[in-house]
Amino acid sequence: MNQTDAALALAMWSSTDRPAASSFPYRQVVAAFLHTGKQRVSPGLVEALRTARSRLLHVRGPQQQRNRVARWLDIALDKPDGCYDYRTYLALGVLPVFDPAHPPATAEAALAHHDRTLALLLGDLCRFEVHAAGRRTTALPRLRPDRERARRRCRLAVSAARPALKRLRLDGPITAADPLEAASQLAHTMTLTARPCLMDHHLW
Repeated sequence: MNQTDAALALAMWSSTDRPAASSFPYRQVVAAFLHTGKQRVSPGLVEALRTARSRLLHVRGPQQQRNRVARWLDIALDKPDGCYDYRTYLALGVLPVFDPAHPPATAEAALAHHDRTLALLLGDLCRFEVHAAGRRTTALPRLRPDRERARRRCRLAVSAARPALKRLRLDGPITAADPLEAASQLAHTMTLTARPCLMDHHLW
């Protein structure tokens, strides 16, 4: 999916009288972003994203879905808007963090939610690093790290995930000494437990 195709998908969505939140073209735009990175998004795609955002008052669907589109567009446009920061870099606005108005009933439930979200995100990060190191993905093809840097990233990711994995009783399969192999085991473990999960939303 190139940027022109993504811009066209957005234009088609924006052109309807009452665009549906459920049909927002997340996949197409994400595919374009993964090909170039945020910093190289074309002016045409940026304009299409801004046009889509201008239509938010007319979007139909459940409030939760409409809010998600709005938050996602703000994250996608953070650099052009000049408000790029760690919250938008990490796409915190579209992650399944619990609603402060309806927190988990117990501290144990809150910790389990935190641990699962963290492990899923680190598993996804490890999946990308392993695939990139093995040249098995075309995502973000520019400025790839060398193998030693990829190994260091994977080692740190697995290390950060271990306490959460242990509490979730998912640390058993993570046995490899090699950082890339351990990262692959982490990614596979979290894939097996990821239905349903935040990755199912295909938001980012």
